[in-house]
Amino acid sequence: MAPEGKKTVNIFKLSSLSEPKQVIQNWRLWFAVLTFALLGTARGIDEGLISGAFKSRHFQESINYSSYSAVDQAKIKANVASMVQLGCIGGAMIAPPILDTLGRIPTTRLLTLLWALGITIFLLSHGSLTLIYLGRFIAGLGIGQTPVVGPVYLSEISPSSIRGLCVCLFTGFVYLGIVLAFWANYVCARVFKEEDGGRKERWMAPTGLHLFFAGVVLALMVWGLESPRWLIMKGRVDEARGVLSRLRGLREGDAYVGQEVEAIVRAWEEERRVVCGFTDSDLPSKSPSFLQRTRGFLLDAKATLLATCTRSNLYLVHLALASQLLSQWSGAGAITLYAPDLFELLGIHSSTTSLLITAIFGLIKLLASTICALFLVDVIGRRRSLLIGITFQALSLIYISSLLTALPWVVDHTSSHVPTNTQKGALRMAVFMLYLSGIG
Repeated sequence: MAPEGKKTVNIFKLSSLSEPKQVIQNWRLWFAVLTFALLGTARGIDEGLISGAFKSRHFQESINYSSYSAVDQAKIKANVASMVQLGCIGGAMIAPPILDTLGRIPTTRLLTLLWALGITIFLLSHGSLTLIYLGRFIAGLGIGQTPVVGPVYLSEISPSSIRGLCVCLFTGFVYLGIVLAFWANYVCARVFKEEDGGRKERWMAPTGLHLFFAGVVLALMVWGLESPRWLIMKGRVDEARGVLSRLRGLREGDAYVGQEVEAIVRAWEEERRVVCGFTDSDLPSKSPSFLQRTRGFLLDAKATLLATCTRSNLYLVHLALASQLLSQWSGAGAITLYAPDLFELLGIHSSTTSLLITAIFGLIKLLASTICALFLVDVIGRRRSLLIGITFQALSLIYISSLLTALPWVVDHTSSHVPTNTQKGALRMAVFMLYLSGIG
């Protein structure tokens, strides 16, 4: 159940919240929310597309894929897929200083340009693995900034009562990106058939989703409103008040807008005082430099580390770190990346059919995450929802790994073994288990 004293957000009755009606129904607020939530599609599209590219005969021929040994083919596929992940690490690290220096809107323009540039290099690589790796790494530098920029902006512009909902939309668009990528792979496999030779459109057209969404986000930045908090950080309080009034659908002189601006100013002054070591006399005239903020961050990290060295705090830190770390190691991301290959391994030998089943798998993931985020967590609680998801994933992975151990010929592409009816049933059950892991 939802915690006592905290009102559950009913997405169908947002007007019943404590916020003024004009705030919740203001189109400018939801336009800004949807614009930055769209950044979530960057990660989702890449996770869903790259395995489809390797299903294309034209792509395989362009990199002379068949000339490599099975081991080298696996390495190439892993390297191509992981270049974006490697770039994402760098993107996530450079995003915070760029955000605070340039602002939220310019940073978003920059990351979309990096994202589009990398994908363009990938598309024009003409089979050069060096250019493929380079392009996907550059794209990763842009994509890696999206999990920083999107949630930060959404949390800074959203009213407190729906802040969690707005930030959740970013994650929702990650799954939407996966679904669109899976279905793009399937549709293009049906439209651009390869019976008479490889068709470059078979993998280039789905990859174009990257350029489409990067272009859409970049175009929407023309009407983007800078974060009021960033404006206040730069001493532009009057401008921040004007932006906030537009985001709230209220006059600049409205008490609601004034109170929210004052709260942001107080929070910023407290941050400068505690983290950056400024005195009260410094506050009106000084804005911390990047070096001062870095030093303050390190000092604050030291103080935080000392504060966490208590039994109760260590337990909370352990829960947070373990849940994030183990969620990345659960195999969910790998299943998404290599879903068509996994379904083919389990007996779906037709490339088009495996892409269709993969597309359905993406839909199941989207529906399950939406239902959980908007309804389930407030009915049975966060902990129970997490445990149910973990159980589903564990059961599915235990079954699939046990099956592959018991039937080693499944992973042997040279085997001529003809499965019995019982074995076919076990393989079909494994496909269901993959769907179950998607629900988890």
